Amino acid sequence: MQSPFKRDISIDKMDFKLYKGYGNHASSPTLVPTTEPEKMSHSLKALSTSWNTKDEVLMFTNASSILTEKDPKTKRSLISLYSKVFNPMGLLTPFLMIPKFQELWTPGLDWDQPLDSDIANSWETGKHELANIDQIKVPRWLLRNLSAIVKVELHGFGDASKRTYRTGVYICAEDKDGHRISNLVMAKSRAVPVKRISLPRLELLAAYNTAKLLDYVIQTL
Repeated sequence: MQSPFKRDISIDKMDFKLYKGYGNHASSPTLVPTTEPEKMSHSLKALSTSWNTKDEVLMFTNASSILTEKDPKTKRSLISLYSKVFNPMGLLTPFLMIPKFQELWTPGLDWDQPLDSDIANSWETGKHELANIDQIKVPRWLLRNLSAIVKVELHGFGDASKRTYRTGVYICAEDKDGHRISNLVMAKSRAVPVKRISLPRLELLAAYNTAKLLDYVIQTL
């Protein structure tokens, strides 16, 4: 197996030296050998996301700390705490929709003004749901448990409601034995603008975002 870490890469030429690296295969060495290999962990953390290299799953490890943070329940504190959950792939989108409610962005709501009771109660419920994110495990290998793969497809889904419009891209694959698997690759969501927009138009926006996300995933994969 060829080592995934190559020194002759462009970041070296720009004088950005690779300091750390780790692989999930026994033949993939770290870039910087450790003098205490027995202390090497199977769980690697970066930006609130943990990669368990043994079980090949991603976990989200920082969300429960939100419950212990000071929260005066203003728009400023809500956005500050909400931003602590790093979610670039959109895998946690169903848990992160509450702070995107339209009411947060209505004219006249100051950043340090106490939230309305309805929004405050929804946010309090949302915080406790966020604390459960620590229990979520997402397979990092999208096509795990398949043998010789004969077909791979990408499927995009988009939908809209009166509050949000969202999109998701799934990868579906089948092996020579007829076993099939599907996994979420990436998702995005947007809050509906404060200015009223008809539902058919929001569904068009969802379709447009789905096309963009599909193109991005195709180019990336």
